[in-house]
Amino acid sequence: MVGSQVKHIETDTLVLGGGWSGLLAASALSREKRSFVLLEKEPELGGLARTFSLNGFRYDIGGHRIHFKNRANWSFLNTLIKVNELLYLKRKSKLFFENKFINYPPTVHSLFAMKGIHLLKILFQFSKVAGNPRSLRLENFEQWVKSNYGHTLYEILFKDYTEKVWGVSCDQLSSCWAGRRIGENPFLNVFRLFYGGDDLKERNPSFYYPAMGMGQVIQVLADSLPPKAVIRGGFPVRFHSNNKRLKRLTAEVGGEEVQISFEHLMTSIPLAELFHALAVPFNKVKEVSYRSLLLVSLVYEYRSLPDWQWCYFPSDRFIFSRLYIPKNWSPGMVPASGQVLVCAEIFCDFDDSCWNCSEEELAAKVDRDIMKSFVFQGMKVNAWEVKRFRYAYPLLYLNYEKKIRELKERSLDYENLSLIGRSGTHAYFDLEECLENVKQEVEGKEA
Repeated sequence: MVGSQVKHIETDTLVLGGGWSGLLAASALSREKRSFVLLEKEPELGGLARTFSLNGFRYDIGGHRIHFKNRANWSFLNTLIKVNELLYLKRKSKLFFENKFINYPPTVHSLFAMKGIHLLKILFQFSKVAGNPRSLRLENFEQWVKSNYGHTLYEILFKDYTEKVWGVSCDQLSSCWAGRRIGENPFLNVFRLFYGGDDLKERNPSFYYPAMGMGQVIQVLADSLPPKAVIRGGFPVRFHSNNKRLKRLTAEVGGEEVQISFEHLMTSIPLAELFHALAVPFNKVKEVSYRSLLLVSLVYEYRSLPDWQWCYFPSDRFIFSRLYIPKNWSPGMVPASGQVLVCAEIFCDFDDSCWNCSEEELAAKVDRDIMKSFVFQGMKVNAWEVKRFRYAYPLLYLNYEKKIRELKERSLDYENLSLIGRSGTHAYFDLEECLENVKQEVEGKEA
């Protein structure tokens, strides 16, 4: 580091990470008139909930459907952005199966559109999984899905896509998130998957969305914070502790060293980065794994446009796992022109061959695969860009819960430390679960 003097800051609470969870925590502390500092390593706030811009087009990192179950959380959201100002949308997503676009989550209509041997197998297997009590005890993802949905639907809807996204076989993935994201379906409940309308958020047929993207909500949260309490472009280097309490953080901010003294620490940064700053040896934290994301966005000239918001591509014939069309989420995401922006999500491991592809090569591969998917044909790319996210998803491998819990117990035994958010807790939280988690931790600090 350069510079002859070290800047010192004192605060009651240090919040690490300025994504959705970190901003929620900072906003709550601000409303309580409590002293805090928010440290974010990127130049802009928002983390994985940011909205980017390309040639006047706006796009999120994959889109974020807002569907809260808790009435109190709706009330909180209403303080940020009036709920009646949010767009209310019907979910329109597809799955590319055997060169056809079928509804996903599937409807009864798409179930019978499968026809032939697929349909017969599905109906027969529904009867076999009726009331299967083993489903609640199965640990790996493959067994869990087969137990609840049968082998055929597992093969069609879940296996290839899940393995493509996570990079490991389904029998090596934990089933802990399946019940919350897919839903347990002994026989009669199976049909809720196809009719929709149950209380599982992932299957709900409608949702709310900010007209200018998730970044619109992020901006409101950011604007609620005292500017002097927010440090952007700052990276945690090392912590200093005393008697099971973390007391001070040395951070690098724009090439300068800054020392922040605090009484409480709330961190939403990836566990791997936290352990690094705590100087935990790498061989002790190798269990903390992540899936990385490449977001490739291309602007096309177009004559016609699909009506879906998302489309899933399980086949390895396509480099991307999902396509996302911001225009179909909100007309406010696009300028008035005869062009369309398409975002392709490519999941990979950090520093693998895909991650290390040049931006030009990634854009060319995505364009090629979009053309062969029948989404668009023979259209010209007018602009493109690539965004890389190293810590996109915590990898929930088989038995990860036990290993992560033991690691936390060994390395995070500090009485003034709180882990918050998806990355901070290493859990597959949605937006509302992050909000609930932050509220619980902030209230705990008040006690």
